[in-house]
Amino acid sequence: MKKIDLRLNENLRDLSVTKENEIWICGDQGLILYSGKKQFPPCPENVDGFTKVDLYEYGGYAHDEYGVAIADFNSDNKNDIYAVCIFNQDRMYINYLNSDRKDFISQGFKDEAVNRGATGFTKSLRLAMTSELHLGVAVSDIDNDGDQDIYLCSLNGNNKLLINSGKGYFRDVSDQKDRACEDLKRSNTAAFADADNDGDLDLFVTSENASNKFYLNDGSGHFKDVTASAGLASTKGGMCASFADIDNDGLPDLCVSFWFSVNKIYRNESHGRIVKFQDITSQTDLAKAEPSKSNAVAFADINNDGCIDLCITNRNSPNKIYLNDGKGIFRDVTGKYLPDKILLCNGAVFADFDLDGY
Repeated sequence: MKKIDLRLNENLRDLSVTKENEIWICGDQGLILYSGKKQFPPCPENVDGFTKVDLYEYGGYAHDEYGVAIADFNSDNKNDIYAVCIFNQDRMYINYLNSDRKDFISQGFKDEAVNRGATGFTKSLRLAMTSELHLGVAVSDIDNDGDQDIYLCSLNGNNKLLINSGKGYFRDVSDQKDRACEDLKRSNTAAFADADNDGDLDLFVTSENASNKFYLNDGSGHFKDVTASAGLASTKGGMCASFADIDNDGLPDLCVSFWFSVNKIYRNESHGRIVKFQDITSQTDLAKAEPSKSNAVAFADINNDGCIDLCITNRNSPNKIYLNDGKGIFRDVTGKYLPDKILLCNGAVFADFDLDGY
């Protein structure tokens, strides 16, 4: 028997030996040690008999990540990941898969939020962890300079806007005037769309304990609050929101979920510089659903009829599927698509998982 000094500072947590005499050992910070016949991409063998790989570059210990956005932040034509953390600094995982880097350790996703100014904190980490709690994130090019900017929703305190200065390096402009970064009293979700068809992206933000807010973009990433005049003022309880053109008129319409009141559908009836949304909830089956602590709002054409349909997830009742009649009038067809079961859901996403065209 040979005794090996692994020369490691990390605590080793588990060991497994396969029938082929392969040895796998894992550490508590993502370290993996392997000994056997498998061929891995070249990397330094700095532990006697073992290949050492640190998987932190692929993902960190994530116990409080809440909101997630996927976009090409550094303009290298590969999608990166931004993860909002409630109690810790946010994370920006830059995609180095299939990159020109030759070392195996760098072939993955690396958290570069600190170096890129994208942690979401404007104070020291110690103070921020006790005073700044984040929930949601939305990503869009709000200043029309060709790269993706970040808007952060806060559980307490002001929301934040991080402007991409190029190649994925950010500056916090939250303290500047007209940046839509006020305290919205527990803000969960932000959604961007060109509501007035003027070529820039406008902003809708939900609030649990105050009115939701709608801001018009002046084209430079500065915003004007037009919530009341646009017909989007509300009481408390707004949770999530999403834009989609539900009546095929070329204008983005809006659905908003609420915890303590009926979920809302707003039809966009804007003309030129006059931005106006009409609440058409009473014309749809959304008005028939009892308040159920609704969360996610997801649009997709689920039956391939050319009309955008709707899913809303709930915590106190089964989730809902609504089909669109082509004019933005939604009918509840949940029984056809989903089980009659309470699932305590938060998020939802549509995708063609089985590649059948739906």
